[in-house]
Amino acid sequence: MLIAKFTVAAACAMLVLAGASGVQARERRKPAFDPKTIPAEWVRIPTKGQTFTFGQQFEGKRWTYTFPAHSVTFTYDLIMSATQVTQDEYLKTTGANPTLHPGDLKRPIDNVSWYDAVVYCNTLSKRDGLDPVYSYKSVTGTAAAGITALEDFHSDIKKNGYRLLTSAEYEYVVRAGTKTTWFFGGDDADQDQAKDYAWCDRNAAGETHPVGLLKPNAYGVHDINGNLWMWCDDWYDEGPYPGDAQTDPTGPATGTQKIARGGAFKNDVYHERSAYHWQWRPSDHNYEVGFRIARTAPSVR
Repeated sequence: MLIAKFTVAAACAMLVLAGASGVQARERRKPAFDPKTIPAEWVRIPTKGQTFTFGQQFEGKRWTYTFPAHSVTFTYDLIMSATQVTQDEYLKTTGANPTLHPGDLKRPIDNVSWYDAVVYCNTLSKRDGLDPVYSYKSVTGTAAAGITALEDFHSDIKKNGYRLLTSAEYEYVVRAGTKTTWFFGGDDADQDQAKDYAWCDRNAAGETHPVGLLKPNAYGVHDINGNLWMWCDDWYDEGPYPGDAQTDPTGPATGTQKIARGGAFKNDVYHERSAYHWQWRPSDHNYEVGFRIARTAPSVR
């Protein structure tokens, strides 16, 4: 009888230990990016509580509205991939590689619409057990053929899933604390330095190149200018920027075109100024445009 009692007690203890082990195992299965252990290929951008001057006016060059310059403050930190999304990464996630620059899977993915980029982000979020930033009822198109619309679309950049950078975030990252026209220099005499940091008309020979080959900026981000234009989250507004200070701006509520930043392999250095941006329809597929991914950083306790 004593043996029986001992056996029951031991069995119960084993069940408790097994349950505890299960809990510990679940606790060990943390989200893909723990705020204290950012993977080597990602960087944490110190945006929380930071204010910077967003925009710049260029006398005689009204190629795009990048003014008036105004203050922007962020209430959260950002984590982001140090490189542009590659053809290899896109292929592994979606099963498709629509590039118009074949030959090396380490080149950035191009010929993807803004909608393609959004669906890619949500696919990664679901894979890693994160809260998707984007929601929609249905998808028109496929990754292979190209996605051209998302029905009943909504977004919330404060969720912890993968997403595109906002235009303000992108400029903050490009500048990396600088206030000059380019993060690598302040006037036309400095333009030749672009070829150390950005694939552009001075060094790209009319093609994209594998990511991460050139020098990063001060935040450790490669190809923040050049190689391909990068889709941003914001709608484009034909008018000037608002002149008042803003906190965590996400751009206009509606529009017909989405902003892209950074310039591409075929562009001159003027297209790679820190404040510069361009725009395409979100359904467009273009050999000059790709994307990079980020997340709103979890709080570090």
